[in-house]
Amino acid sequence: MVYTSMLIQRYSLGNVVRYGFLSKGNGFIDIMQIFSIIKEKEQVNMDIINLTINIKFCRISYHEKDWVERKTKCDYTIWNIISGGLALQINDQTLYAKEGDVLLFHPGDTYKAWCHDDDHCYFLVTFFSISSGNVIDILTQESTAGLYTNDFVKEISIRFCDEYTTCHDNEDTHNLKLYAAFLNFFADLSSQFGEQLPFHTSSDSVSDQRLHSLLDFISDHVESNLTVREMAEFMSMSEKYFSGYFHFHIGMSPKQYLTKCRMTHAIQLLSDSDNSISEIASRLHFSDQYSFTKSFKKYYGETPGKFRKQHFYVHNAVTSSEYL
Repeated sequence: MVYTSMLIQRYSLGNVVRYGFLSKGNGFIDIMQIFSIIKEKEQVNMDIINLTINIKFCRISYHEKDWVERKTKCDYTIWNIISGGLALQINDQTLYAKEGDVLLFHPGDTYKAWCHDDDHCYFLVTFFSISSGNVIDILTQESTAGLYTNDFVKEISIRFCDEYTTCHDNEDTHNLKLYAAFLNFFADLSSQFGEQLPFHTSSDSVSDQRLHSLLDFISDHVESNLTVREMAEFMSMSEKYFSGYFHFHIGMSPKQYLTKCRMTHAIQLLSDSDNSISEIASRLHFSDQYSFTKSFKKYYGETPGKFRKQHFYVHNAVTSSEYL
């Protein structure tokens, strides 16, 4: 399902006034009419921000006190902490997030997370991509990854989580409403860019441009029969040296990382396609449906079939102003 939205900003005496419009399907005529009315009424110059946002996955994640997670992010990811507290370790840095805080990860961020000072941690997870024109990694170009923690962040985070719950309870309109809620939340969060506690990365870690390129290469080939040898050749290394190099920087083997990326892609296929479970297993190069289901349950705690039935998904959401 595709949604079209436009964000117009009017600058007046240093203040920004936002006009946001969202329409389903081919709603360009309505947007054009609204834009013309505002432009004529305001008699001011306007800047149009052209963004493409794809929400791949959004759901609640609940963990008991013995939970420990070590992963490398394949997508831009936001954690909205709803209840409890968690600790996050990236390289030699440890951050502590509490109720109302927000964590923003970039693709390639490798971390260890666990419950902290509480018997549980409970947060909303959103995987998304964002681009502007031909620039895909617009967030990576800025210092946006890190822990966001202040009263304003808590206010907008709680509001977004409440809207998620409302959307989840209304299956007829949840896609449109949740996308609008995320767009508003992200616009508010962007005002805090540069104010967060940033994640520290070392020059020898995933910040290495070659390793970034490799992670992009793996992400682009999750539906191909990619081998460790091909990854090593991409990095101009022997297979043995590459395996050790990859594990040292990413914290898992190349095969484990590829499986993780395929599990992330499986969520999108379950959401955006009518493929059967066996067809998805085949697309992701599992030997059979059983092995795919076993891996999926290991990552998400339930089978693909149950996941598809019990959780709702947000289909591809696109914002555009290129028709103006």
